[in-house]
Amino acid sequence: MPYLYKLILRNNFIEYFPNGIFQYQKDLGHLDISHNYLKDFKFVNLPKSLTLLNISNNQISICEFISNIEIIDLSYNNISTISIGKSVKTLYISNNDFEFLNKSMLENAVDLINLNISNNKITEIENDLFKKLINLVILDLSNNNLEKLPVGVFQNLTNLWELNLSNNSLFNLEFGTFSGLDNLAKLYLDYNRLNNVPEKSFYVLRNLKTLYLNNNCLNKLDISELIKEGPSIKTITLGNNKWPCKDLFDMLEKLSEMRIGFTNGTDVGVENVNGIGCTENDVFHFDKCTSLEPLRENPHNDFKTSQFYKYFDKDFKNSSFYHFFQMNFTDTPLSQYLQGIFTSTRFFKYFDQNWARAHFFKYYNDKNKERTNSVDKDNDDLSSETDSNEDYYVNGQNDEPKALPLFSNEGNNGFNQEFLAFTNRITICVIINVGMIMILLCFILFVFVCKNRRHI
Repeated sequence: MPYLYKLILRNNFIEYFPNGIFQYQKDLGHLDISHNYLKDFKFVNLPKSLTLLNISNNQISICEFISNIEIIDLSYNNISTISIGKSVKTLYISNNDFEFLNKSMLENAVDLINLNISNNKITEIENDLFKKLINLVILDLSNNNLEKLPVGVFQNLTNLWELNLSNNSLFNLEFGTFSGLDNLAKLYLDYNRLNNVPEKSFYVLRNLKTLYLNNNCLNKLDISELIKEGPSIKTITLGNNKWPCKDLFDMLEKLSEMRIGFTNGTDVGVENVNGIGCTENDVFHFDKCTSLEPLRENPHNDFKTSQFYKYFDKDFKNSSFYHFFQMNFTDTPLSQYLQGIFTSTRFFKYFDQNWARAHFFKYYNDKNKERTNSVDKDNDDLSSETDSNEDYYVNGQNDEPKALPLFSNEGNNGFNQEFLAFTNRITICVIINVGMIMILLCFILFVFVCKNRRHI
């Protein structure tokens, strides 16, 4: 078929192409074989005239070296590794099975301009992954599982104009993360877990015009310093964060004074400024913004210093929910009667009397003591071996490091009793509500039966 320039075979049931089937189509420039059932495709013996290949929405898992094609769409496949040649300028590999990106995948793609790796399972990228992509203009890494970015990973992308990092799990930006992005105009950081954005990290983004920070965990941002580092910023999004209302009001006021646009929010049902939700107090939430890193880094944290303890000791006690129970279910005849029933149950007696004598509890307690004694002994040995070392670090007041217990119960008895009392009240409330619901259902059933009898 001579002079064929465009061939579209999408939305068929094609499972296989013989090798070299297209090699004699000397004028073929556009080939679309998307939305089929291909599991393998040989990128060899393709006509040199081919500039666009759409092979998306198939079942390809192996992708060999691709060389002379300028625009390639491999999205919605099962690819986990790839090798790209020099001639490729636009590459779509979104919605595949990539988990890790190394430099060998892209080291030959020096002419690449547009790279879309969104909607994969990428957790980390190599520091010099983009080292040779000096012509890259658009980079989309959105909808992956990135938690951090190597410092200087973008340092050679001096022509990059748009960077999309939205919908990842980024929680921190280090100084120097964006070094090299001298011409970046659009930066998407929305829908992450950022709790802190150092304004100085934007110091190289002198041409940044649009910054997306919405849907994160931010509670503070120095607008003046941010604009000082990014003087070209014209639009910024701030919605769905953890802003204190006063700070949010001040930020929006400064943005207005500087004639910088911001997107109004839609949180009209809660405390807000220009529709952007805010809070007047620091309420503890178990959501995406709650990080367990401090507990993982220091398992010896005292329970009284934990966020969980602070929540019950401070924030929850001040809530209207807590006050409602204090006023309505404390020291009333009904609550005392129900509390007496609850404390006489086997469930309560088991935890109050039998749990401490259980084999599991004794085993755990003995093992915990052995571990603590072992750590104490190791620390004593370490202290004796390092007394002569002038650089050995010691705590300010104690010259001998001491092992901390995994859980400290000192001073927590009052809290434990108070917490147990509160759970009793919750249980009482549940019993009362269930009883009221049962009475209401019985009443409705009674009325229904009476009406039916009248009709009979």
